Amino acid sequence: MVKQPNSEFDPNMLEELLKAEKIMVVDDEEIITNIISRFFPQCQVSLFLDSTQALDHYKESTKTENPFTLIISDIFMPKMDGLTLLQKIREVEKEAKIRTMVVVMSGFGDKGRLKRAQELGVDGFIDKPFLKKTFLECLYAVLKNREMEN
Repeated sequence: MVKQPNSEFDPNMLEELLKAEKIMVVDDEEIITNIISRFFPQCQVSLFLDSTQALDHYKESTKTENPFTLIISDIFMPKMDGLTLLQKIREVEKEAKIRTMVVVMSGFGDKGRLKRAQELGVDGFIDKPFLKKTFLECLYAVLKNREMEN
């Protein structure tokens, strides 16, 4: 899924890469969204506890000059799960002609859901619970891979 970049994890480089990102965090557990938001003190981060509201805000952002560029979403959520959210994001992207990096999180290690996430073009996957360093290493790999593709 996410290939490791050729270079070692560099926290300073990650901080630089994140400055350009508009980040959306979607998780039905408020404690998770709050913890993740603290990882990005100098970034533009929007937190959502409801995936349907997150999708609405994502759609609206694609009509602006400053759309979301990175979405971090839980897989298991009420109303609309993270895989459905990812699928709908990919549909909106086609219409808006943009590409948003998406990282999904799950505490259940469900290989079937991970395979489905890969089919939908997920850019990264994080097992919960996670260490801050593991989380940031995943984001670094995702952002470095995008940089290498451009």
